[in-house]
Amino acid sequence: MKIRNAVALVVALLAGLLTALGYFIPFKPLADLAGGLLYIAVFLSSIAMLIGVINLSRIHLRKFLTGKPGGGYSLLLLLSLWATFLAVIISTAILRTNAATIWIVRNLQMPLEASLAALVVFALLVGGVRLLYRRRDILAYFFLGAALIVVLAVVPLPALLEGWLSGPDSIRQAVASIFLSIASGGGRGILLGMALGAAATGLRILIGVDRPYER
Repeated sequence: MKIRNAVALVVALLAGLLTALGYFIPFKPLADLAGGLLYIAVFLSSIAMLIGVINLSRIHLRKFLTGKPGGGYSLLLLLSLWATFLAVIISTAILRTNAATIWIVRNLQMPLEASLAALVVFALLVGGVRLLYRRRDILAYFFLGAALIVVLAVVPLPALLEGWLSGPDSIRQAVASIFLSIASGGGRGILLGMALGAAATGLRILIGVDRPYER
């Protein structure tokens, strides 16, 4: 092992262990040290993201200037990216308000996220139907049934059924709670999977199995 790689491994292991111990051991100097390490990591991540955005802009600008196919989309990406960046900077640093950021999140980011979520549901249904064409076993039917449940969970059926059901309020609340429980259960399952994946990745880095800092 090269000396540089060994030093990088030791620094990564010590930083990870100190940060983890700062969360589990109630010792203020250790907690402060862990907070400082996290602050440094967030700062370096922000710098890396900014460098990545600049590099992405350079690539798309070159693609537009050289007239390659898709240059119009590259120009649209550049204009939307830097217009958003300048609007947020001017709003927060000069005008001292978050109005531009709130407007962008509500009117641009949230509709885009909703569209992506709709595409995910559509991809699940298409994948389930195509799976039935290739293999028709119990697992394929389970997959298609799960996709249909996801669709029923994300569609605002409780609001529609509230007008159709003429029974007491308890029935309407039970129907709404069923669909909301399915949606919240799926969301919690996704978050749990993300947390387990992040914990497994962090553990592999702490024990030295994965060494992304050497690449």
